[in-house]
Amino acid sequence: MLDGYESDQLTDEVLDHLEKADEALRLAIGQSEFNRLAPNATRLADFGPAAKMAFGGEKLNETVASLGESERATLIASIGQYILNEVRRQLLLGATSELWVEYLTRIEALRVSIGLEAYAQRDPLVQYKTRASEMFAQLMDDIRGLIVSRAFAAQRRSVEITPVETSDAPEVKQSIASDDNDKKKKRRRH
Repeated sequence: MLDGYESDQLTDEVLDHLEKADEALRLAIGQSEFNRLAPNATRLADFGPAAKMAFGGEKLNETVASLGESERATLIASIGQYILNEVRRQLLLGATSELWVEYLTRIEALRVSIGLEAYAQRDPLVQYKTRASEMFAQLMDDIRGLIVSRAFAAQRRSVEITPVETSDAPEVKQSIASDDNDKKKKRRRH
């Protein structure tokens, strides 16, 4: 099947295919989450940071029913992008933290054992820097490999979308906070 393909042409076709697959996945996830959240959402702020990414802060207090078809599609794409970003962030963070602990353990073992290099007539500091650099490069390769392997085996977990607070909410919080401060002041006087 690959006879007659130049490597650049094949690379371009594979990347185009991956971009289209990513777009389809983003839209499918966005549509699914929109359908899940829409029955309980009264305003756009109920769609969380995805609505803020799609429309900025000016439309967050508008109702979901007031959305036009193009705005709805924008919101769906934004929800899908937000969820994919969160899933990828969790994947990257999980792989990095797991392998980072192992790396720190190996570096500590290297630090303890590097003094023996002096017996071999080698500078321990130079040997430590060289090996630590090699170990860090290996860590980066291991992280990339683990992320790729987990990305293909990952099953989608639900990402909780919390509503965005609009400009009305901080005033309420401030008045509650000032009431609490007044109560604390009264307590101090007694």
